[in-house]
Amino acid sequence: EEFGSSLPSDSMLLDLEKTLMLPLTDGSLRLRTDDEDSSVSEDSFFSAAELFDSLHFEDIPFHLSKPVAAYEEALQLVKEGKVACRTLRTELLGCYSDQDFLAKLHCVRQAFQELLEDESNQLFFGEVGK
Repeated sequence: EEFGSSLPSDSMLLDLEKTLMLPLTDGSLRLRTDDEDSSVSEDSFFSAAELFDSLHFEDIPFHLSKPVAAYEEALQLVKEGKVACRTLRTELLGCYSDQDFLAKLHCVRQAFQELLEDESNQLFFGEVGK
């Protein structure tokens, strides 16, 4: 089966949105085709900064003293040549440069190391990845 050839059910999308703590909108309850709703409305988008501001961190065991500290640390590791990958996907993912891609890749790897320490997360990603 080709990647992306089938769309997940609404309930699966809702579960994923809850897991990722993304805000639900009326539009997220209905799947759309690419050519549907071609007009762009600023109301249908939210920025990462708005999402970050809306999150509640009381239940999170750690706080970054500086929100971009992990990214800045990753950039330093990239400059030192300590972040490797098999294939650069800078353009595909819309990154500013190869260094930006590698720094973000490092951050994602670190986040997954943290997430996968919890057995329930291991089970979730195991099921989603099938």
